Amino acid sequence: MPILRRSHPDARLLLVGAGPMDDSWRAVAAKLPEPEAVIFTGRVPHAAVEQYYSLVDVLAYPRKSQRLTDLVTPLKPLEAMAQRRLVAASSVGGHRELITDGDTGTLFAPDDPAACAGVLARLLDARGGWEAMKDRAAAHVRNRHDWATNARDYLSVYYLLLARGQGGGAGRVVATAG
Repeated sequence: MPILRRSHPDARLLLVGAGPMDDSWRAVAAKLPEPEAVIFTGRVPHAAVEQYYSLVDVLAYPRKSQRLTDLVTPLKPLEAMAQRRLVAASSVGGHRELITDGDTGTLFAPDDPAACAGVLARLLDARGGWEAMKDRAAAHVRNRHDWATNARDYLSVYYLLLARGQGGGAGRVVATAG
């Protein structure tokens, strides 16, 4: 936030929710040059989450670069994109699966606060392109990440696995028509 606020002094960080790191995050925020720029909501009911999405211009997802973040695709950026929110995320495997940089969102180097602040500043300065990016992101989620599409894509994998199991022994699958 201090880096971003140099070029965008009105920028604010809204942290929705709470968890085991809540006290640590609050302590770090209190030490910032402008601690009032960070707003903590604490825990919120799931039904209220959509309301918070509507308050934010850009949702930032600064995942650290580690094995887990390279292998696991997060759902929260998809939720934001489906709700036509702008997404900026660290360039780790899970995010790269979801976001095409500059098209459906923006990516920045992981573990690099200056890179995150730079991407956020560029997004804030490019308001004229927001609606088109939101449209592309929502279409991307609708066309590639809904449950029906996922089920269809995995169906061929399951058929292949079932066919391999037909050879007998462990893993043999028998289907009967009733």
